[in-house]
Amino acid sequence: MENDELIVEGCRFNSVADAARAREEVKKAAYIRSKMNYNDPESALAIYEKMLSNKIFITPPGGFFLKEVRDRLIYSGIEEERIPAVPLSHMYSFAPAAAAEEVRPRRRVVPEVDKDLYRNRFIVSACVNVILLLAIVAMFVIAITSANPNVLNYERAVQDKYAAWEQDLTEREKEVRYQEKKLLEEER
Repeated sequence: MENDELIVEGCRFNSVADAARAREEVKKAAYIRSKMNYNDPESALAIYEKMLSNKIFITPPGGFFLKEVRDRLIYSGIEEERIPAVPLSHMYSFAPAAAAEEVRPRRRVVPEVDKDLYRNRFIVSACVNVILLLAIVAMFVIAITSANPNVLNYERAVQDKYAAWEQDLTEREKEVRYQEKKLLEEER
């Protein structure tokens, strides 16, 4: 578990003294932030340059604040070339001075793509999709040709059923009339 005394603004310091310095810088940053007038970009730029020259902020939280001020100055319309960069107070490599001055642009490294893997995945995916499509078509064919009523042929099944009943009733009615007629003739 980390010591809370050493953590300031998400940065973990190696000594209590450095953490205390960072806390002081956070307080200064809050005060300056409340008083800074970005509506007058030139005076804000002068204050920013004064903060840099007096080295008021040297810890990472102070650097974050300086970066914030620099970004706000750019946003307020001052050309980026006129605004000094935020200085870093630590070395991040132990290279000789000659190598440190030699700056080379980094080439973007693009990972190699295993084309065979993607080709195989595509073929498998295409086959699975064709099989699923055939299954859906087969289900529709079975539903349409089935004798049992379902969502697709329910209306037709009901109409056929009522038509069969009507035909049966008509035949029975004819038979009843024929029998009545026969009885009437026998009575006479």
